[in-house]
Amino acid sequence: MAPAKATRSSRATGTSQAAMSVAIKKEKVKRSALGDNCNLSHAKIMALHQDKENCHGVLDEGKRSKATIYKKTVLGEIPNGDMVQIPCRSQAQAQAQGVSLKPLRRISNKTTDSLYPSALEDVSTCGASLHPTADAWAPVVPRRRVPRGVVDFDQKNWDDPLQVSHYSMEIFNYLKTREPAFAIGDYMPRQIHLTTDMRAVLVDWMVELQENFRLYHETLYLAVKIVDLYLCRAVIKKEQLQLLGITAFFIASKYDECLPLRIWELLYICDGAYSRDELVKMELETLRLIQYDLGIPLSYSFLRRYARCAQVQRRTLTLARYILELSLMDYAAIGFRDSQMASAALYMALRMRAGASHLDQQTWTPTLVHYTGFQLAEFAEIVPVLNAGLHRRPCDTIKIIRNKYSDKIFHEVAKVPLLTNQELFQNNLAPKHKSRTHL
Repeated sequence: MAPAKATRSSRATGTSQAAMSVAIKKEKVKRSALGDNCNLSHAKIMALHQDKENCHGVLDEGKRSKATIYKKTVLGEIPNGDMVQIPCRSQAQAQAQGVSLKPLRRISNKTTDSLYPSALEDVSTCGASLHPTADAWAPVVPRRRVPRGVVDFDQKNWDDPLQVSHYSMEIFNYLKTREPAFAIGDYMPRQIHLTTDMRAVLVDWMVELQENFRLYHETLYLAVKIVDLYLCRAVIKKEQLQLLGITAFFIASKYDECLPLRIWELLYICDGAYSRDELVKMELETLRLIQYDLGIPLSYSFLRRYARCAQVQRRTLTLARYILELSLMDYAAIGFRDSQMASAALYMALRMRAGASHLDQQTWTPTLVHYTGFQLAEFAEIVPVLNAGLHRRPCDTIKIIRNKYSDKIFHEVAKVPLLTNQELFQNNLAPKHKSRTHL
């Protein structure tokens, strides 16, 4: 019998311990629900064992305190530091004391098309709500001043986070201020070992690399810009030109790509002409010469912004990309500002897509003037240079870009009929500028 009694006593002890653990868990739940008032409520609950007469009163008071805190939390009010319940005032008392009462609000279960105000409903007029009204949570759309006849693209896409319409104008205005820091001069007279044709072959080869590795177009434009900046500040030999090209791609891919190029890939496409140490050394020298500043404004970024704001068709944008990409090989275009280059390419694409039957229409609209910041006369000298590149007879060794944009994927924009300079500016440019636009 003694072992049985010991077993029953151990079971009873285990049951009491389990009950105590359950009580402790419940107490923790009460503490977390009561928040900052948990110490006071815990002291009152622990006093129940000593004073059984006030048991129900203390428990009722704890429930009321818990309910008050829960209600205030759900309704979104800001509780005071001592967790003291705000007394309820009637409308007459509030007016006598000079206190304005606002209705408390809660989220309604009704599904509506509206996102903010209609999803809230009045539930009570008791208590001075510290929560802002529903209208305060609605998105505030400031009135943007645009000229008459301008399509306010940023206003229409204000709620689209991908368009960053709140500060997109400031971004591109800042990029325009950065352009003088990356100006490229006429460096070819100093490069005694290079020619403009050699540079064109290098850029054409870089376009082929961009297609084979399926890199972003921003990577290509940044790499070409790095090459020009390096050649502006250092003289290299002919044998190092391809090494500079792959080094520029290596740096640009680190800056723009999610998965940058690897060294062995770049060395493989050069057929072992350079070693790993040579590539790393050229990378260090290139970064040092450009002062480690890779935030270079690119004409491709400006073009995408302008075309999006003007809401041009995809075929027109692809044609403008073809004109702009073809200009990368043209040494005569390296001295122009990237923002103006993008404007000129887009203007030419709009004129060429409209065709010879619509030459009398005004192409450079007030919307384009507003978002680009340029009148047609400000970049008119760039258009003949780009148009000359389109009319230039294709070379057998330089044909990657033309073949690329002759594909159906790019809408065969390389086959669009060309226009003369006079046709491009017909009824769009003042007479004083027409004298220098003849082809």
